[in-house]
Amino acid sequence: MGNICNPLDEAAGHKRRRSSVSFNKEFLASFHPTGKVLGTGSFSEVTEVFSKKTKQQLAVKSIEKVRLKRLSRLTTEVRALQRLSHPNIIRLQAVFEDERYAHLVTQVCRGGTLIDHIIFKAESHSKVHTEAEASKIMKSVLEAISHCHEHNIVHRDIKAENVLVRARGRGAPEGAELLLADFGLCAVLEGPGGRMTTRVGTPYCLAPELLRKGAYGPGVDVWGAGVLLYLLLAGTVPFKGRSDRELLTRIRAPGPVPFPRARWGRASAPARHFAQLLLTKAPRARPTA
Repeated sequence: MGNICNPLDEAAGHKRRRSSVSFNKEFLASFHPTGKVLGTGSFSEVTEVFSKKTKQQLAVKSIEKVRLKRLSRLTTEVRALQRLSHPNIIRLQAVFEDERYAHLVTQVCRGGTLIDHIIFKAESHSKVHTEAEASKIMKSVLEAISHCHEHNIVHRDIKAENVLVRARGRGAPEGAELLLADFGLCAVLEGPGGRMTTRVGTPYCLAPELLRKGAYGPGVDVWGAGVLLYLLLAGTVPFKGRSDRELLTRIRAPGPVPFPRARWGRASAPARHFAQLLLTKAPRARPTA
């Protein structure tokens, strides 16, 4: 699990740089790298490439294999993306592999990530998204999650950083095409009702059942969507901590998720109720996607 207690602080400190990823002759025969970095992860980098065949600009996620703790996660990510086909899920175009890297070629998203737009909104006069704006965003995200679950795939890391925006500018992601991406922590279940036991995810997004002993189900993605909705409407996440340990203790604590009036006073009762439903701590009482 990553060491992120506050997504706004983490994203605000991120700086773009030129790519240092190398490509072999097989890859270069099909694509021309521009060197532009579109995003970075703990052991991956997303850069822009130009397809020599289609003349389109695409994105390539280059994963350094030596830094992967489990190569099976890469296999699972590719397997999941090959199974999925939805307008709100990143589309896998091609896969290349060399001695050092695995390269996943996908659509390019020039609008950054949803967290970039949330930060832009937080720094503007409006501070938070309106309910109409949040509704459009959540519709795209929940439909993507639903499609995943229909195909027995659980994303396990639903957060604003993993929602890409296919548009230029930072003003209104709710009017742009949104794509759920980064399936590096996903699980492919054997069938409906499948369960998982591996503890993965980003601390501030973890569902309570992930912090207990025993198996858990696809409801962890619904909880992640609830954290996203909370962030959109309240401008912060439900739980914070000075350390991961303090943060996880607060998530695990009994009692409902807090909805302080200072943050939620302007929200309508239906919007607050929907967020509370998504953030129901008992997974069996939580709605499905």
